[in-house]
Amino acid sequence: MRLWQLFNGFPGHMSKARRQVQENLKFVDFVTVLVDARLPLSSQNPMLTKIVGDKPKLMILNKVDLGRSCGNKKNGRTILSLKASNPSH
Repeated sequence: MRLWQLFNGFPGHMSKARRQVQENLKFVDFVTVLVDARLPLSSQNPMLTKIVGDKPKLMILNKVDLGRSCGNKKNGRTILSLKASNPSH
């Protein structure tokens, strides 16, 4: 292993995965995005969002049973506001 690879902040497996997503995106009709229900906006990967672009997305909320606000009316409003802030998806 080369010295620069030891200190690289972007490991090779992440670069490979990014490249594979870019190459295979043309073969899918929509993209599923798995997010933490407690922090649905901040738990998204901004690089992946950029790569996916305008492709339709299905957001799946993980860990809905965890945290105080998950599953209550406030969280339902948050999900609706996510949809409203990104109406094309």
